[in-house]
Amino acid sequence: MYYYKLDGNLALVCINKLSKYIKTLAQKKNIKMNDKFISLDIETRVINGVHSPYLISWFKNTSQNKGSFYLNDDNNPDEMIKACILDLCKIKFNYHKVYIHNLANFDGIFLLKNLTDLSTNVDVIINNGKLISIEFKYKKNIGKIILF
Repeated sequence: MYYYKLDGNLALVCINKLSKYIKTLAQKKNIKMNDKFISLDIETRVINGVHSPYLISWFKNTSQNKGSFYLNDDNNPDEMIKACILDLCKIKFNYHKVYIHNLANFDGIFLLKNLTDLSTNVDVIINNGKLISIEFKYKKNIGKIILF
């Protein structure tokens, strides 16, 4: 036990305690890593007090598995978001979980609007008025993506 004093007053007490180290997953046996997840983010800008998307990007664990879609003269924000969603609607991403930065706020609204335009199979979970997850089925219920 160590005591540190500052101006004659006790400022800090340090106690050495033994603890067990956490084993890494590599040290545990029969653990199968789930790599069926993707991260996604929408970047917006404020025009006349309204948020408008200008970029949507997704990334999976390798440099070959990524996509970025930008707003340009040939598309509008909805077309840009739909292009990104359709890019994720590939068999190799079937039943993946997509973690979305700011889903509970306005990113979820942009996505939900476009998901409902692309499919009638959209299930939403809302808690305390916040969007928690969206389950999106594509290709006549052959594939599914879950957005968090």
